[in-house]
Amino acid sequence: MTNVRKSFIDKFIITIINFKFLSIMENKLFLASDAPLLQDKDIEKIKSIIISKNYFEAEEITPTSHLRNDLFLDSLDVVEIVMDVEKEFGIHIPDSAIEEMQSFADMCQIMHQQLQEQ
Repeated sequence: MTNVRKSFIDKFIITIINFKFLSIMENKLFLASDAPLLQDKDIEKIKSIIISKNYFEAEEITPTSHLRNDLFLDSLDVVEIVMDVEKEFGIHIPDSAIEEMQSFADMCQIMHQQLQEQ
């Protein structure tokens, strides 16, 4: 896939996230109508937390990035990232939700849900 096409797809998916159409599960998009709007700066904060734990460039982290397969994060890495996200945004993410996180988009969706609940 060319960089231009990959960039377009990534921007399209981020647009979907920002318009409350989120949840990439098994490569299908589902409507998450009760998820609050997550701003670009918040998405960038989550990316920076992931970057601080590993050696990634921001453009390597896309909504479809699988936490384990693409970003090579193990379960401890994910828990540490979640703890930093909780601290940064003043939210609590339940353990059951952490187990459901497969991709960067999943992480953003779960954060949406937690922000709405608080």
